[in-house]
Amino acid sequence: MYTELFRLTKSIWTGVWMHAIEDTVINSLIYDKHILIETGREILISPVSGIIPCLLYLGVGSVVAQNQNSSRGLIIIENPHIAHIPYGDFFIG
Repeated sequence: MYTELFRLTKSIWTGVWMHAIEDTVINSLIYDKHILIETGREILISPVSGIIPCLLYLGVGSVVAQNQNSSRGLIIIENPHIAHIPYGDFFIG
């Protein structure tokens, strides 16, 4: 999801701020005991590293990526100069 937001905004700061705010809110809710997670269920529903939140993030990122690609089309950048970059004894390309 952060990658797609970077592609939309062309700025790394959007992801940095979102990650900082997410960590601040979620961690404070867990540490202050506003969110209680049953023992043995952390792997599924933990907001920090649970499977369900990770799948939700993946879903949101996929939707953003599909909307972005469909709204402006798939962009393929071809650089003819990349074949002329020497790397050791051979050329990349």
